[in-house]
Amino acid sequence: MATWTTAVAWAAFLAATSWLAVTVNQVVPQPYMDEVFHVAQAQAYCRGHYWAWDPMLTTPPGLYIWSNLVFQLMHLATGQPIKSLCTVANLRYSNAALVPLLLGIVAAILRHHQQGKQQRRLYIEALAITAFPVLYFVSVLYYTDTGSTLLVLTGYYLALKRWHRLSGLMCLLSLTFRQTNVVWTVLIAYTGALQEFAHLPIDAAARDHICTVKAGQLDTLAHGLGHIWQTAKTLCPHLGQLLPSLLPYFTVGMAFLGFLLWNKGIVLGDRSHHLAGFHIPQFYYCAMILLGFLAPVVLRLNHPVRFMTAVIKFLQNGWQVAGCLAITAGMGYSIYQFTYEHPFLLSDNRHYSFYLWKDLYRRHTSVRYLMIPGYCFAVWLLARTLASRQTLTWCLVYVGCIALTLIPSPLLEFRYFILPYYFLRLQLGRPRQHRVTYEFALFALANFITLYIFLYKPFTWAQAPHAWQRFMW
Repeated sequence: MATWTTAVAWAAFLAATSWLAVTVNQVVPQPYMDEVFHVAQAQAYCRGHYWAWDPMLTTPPGLYIWSNLVFQLMHLATGQPIKSLCTVANLRYSNAALVPLLLGIVAAILRHHQQGKQQRRLYIEALAITAFPVLYFVSVLYYTDTGSTLLVLTGYYLALKRWHRLSGLMCLLSLTFRQTNVVWTVLIAYTGALQEFAHLPIDAAARDHICTVKAGQLDTLAHGLGHIWQTAKTLCPHLGQLLPSLLPYFTVGMAFLGFLLWNKGIVLGDRSHHLAGFHIPQFYYCAMILLGFLAPVVLRLNHPVRFMTAVIKFLQNGWQVAGCLAITAGMGYSIYQFTYEHPFLLSDNRHYSFYLWKDLYRRHTSVRYLMIPGYCFAVWLLARTLASRQTLTWCLVYVGCIALTLIPSPLLEFRYFILPYYFLRLQLGRPRQHRVTYEFALFALANFITLYIFLYKPFTWAQAPHAWQRFMW
């Protein structure tokens, strides 16, 4: 059981979140940025106009339905008309109300992964993960990311517990917040399949080969390919036994396919600025950004030296030298050929990604290529860390999900990295207490700085001198 100190820490965290939500509404009472569209649509729902739709919105109406349900309950409790309850402040509060639920589901997943470990540390770790700055920032505004993340992680937790019907339902509901969650449903379904396979009455050695052998134990390419082949050969004869458990996830896929046919595409509303591309460097940006946020947990002072040692050792074989050169050349070509500068990235100086691109990647053309060693180091360290904790096939499905969600998007947007972060961070076992403390301190500092700048350091545009603009992720 959690100690009273943990309970105090949770209470303080939730109290701070509540205070921030109130402060945001006092300082920024009007809808800001994408909130302009989300708030207007939610208020249309509050007026009962359920078929009205703003074509500028590109994500489904799950957030607005959630707020409408909250206000329906408030109406029953207080008698106030729903239209009068549906204010900007209350809409934001309905989103912030999801933070305690997110904290609870993160703690539940950690508890599942860390059975038998000290519970107090687990609950403090859950606080640190829930405070992930990119998501925490928009949790006190009116954005879809908090609800989307909560539903996806709830589906993941239920799959771990083998409650597949409920898991499938959560995955289906997550699609009402963000369409691309269908990709993460694949990872959740595979997680569920592994959980079911682990309980089949079959040969223990075959079961352990699939469910317990970590990717890091496969030290050569041949061993890795052999493991994949053996996994496929062992799983296929048992698909009939696994099918009933996987059926809810297939249902989600069929529902999504029906949506695609009905909508004639994945994007709702305005598609002109959301055309799919082949943005391979997104994968590299993701690796660097994930490493930045995970550094307190995974990075050691000797890791750069160990990376260089591993590279030098790898280059002692002629074929491996050729392979390394081919990979480097391939990365360079992908950067040259498939780097996109989305119009939104260059035209909106309110996002931090604007300054990342302007002050780093646009500083000189060579910077994009000089980053390749950094990308390689980030991928090496993250892959090495994940490989010590998950099976090879799970790792491959995870990477595939990242590729499917990021590479088609031409826009560099920090919020796209939220689910890749959460799925990776939740696999990392129990770091030492001081590392979790560093992680929480770093996130708390980042949240303080970004929210302080957002609230108290506004600026104006020459073309709109009377409207305050604010910096955000």
